[in-house]
Amino acid sequence: VGLWGTSIGGKETHTSDGLLPDQAWYSAIDASLSDVMIELDFMEGEPALLRQGEIEIKGSISIIKHLAKLGGSMGIGRHYHVGTSIPGKKGRVAYESPAADILYEAHATLEKLVLTQQQIFFKKYVANEFGRLVHEAKFFDPLLDNLKAFLESSQSRVTGTCTIYLRQGCIGAVTDKNTYDFLKASGSLYVEYADFYSAQDALGSSKINAYEQVIYHKVKG
Repeated sequence: VGLWGTSIGGKETHTSDGLLPDQAWYSAIDASLSDVMIELDFMEGEPALLRQGEIEIKGSISIIKHLAKLGGSMGIGRHYHVGTSIPGKKGRVAYESPAADILYEAHATLEKLVLTQQQIFFKKYVANEFGRLVHEAKFFDPLLDNLKAFLESSQSRVTGTCTIYLRQGCIGAVTDKNTYDFLKASGSLYVEYADFYSAQDALGSSKINAYEQVIYHKVKG
């Protein structure tokens, strides 16, 4: 058992089709917790303050511990995972990661509202590479420091308050309020009128972006 959760293995995970019995999971589900709403403040990508009714929790570590207990008691964050070890062996394991699931969903929702599409796509690539290096014990490779620098700089606008609606076994929804929300900008709403460009501009842009593909299909070799 660790800060982010726990892994669970047994004869059921030694094959591709086995399922753990209910009693093998680490957290016991509390059936009385049907719907829970929490508010979570992020400061530059870091969870800073959690509010749940009259409860207030400050600091990342304390928030993670609270979400792990709460989410685990609602059956959130239960997964089966197949991975490949460094030597190439396949392994299958079950794990519980309720705090990670809840924080990831809230953080990703906030990022989608404040980052550009290019930042979001590139950050996924960087995160995958960062995870690969850590998995392969490349802790001291200078590339990790380079990747950290990008990840930290990408979080400068990831500040806001997420309201998270939890239900038994799932994260129901996440809504957000923040200063840098793209949806607040005039003309930014999908399929709504935009005074920054016209229909002709959009047509021209589509043609330009497709031009190389058109040439490719015209050239028959």
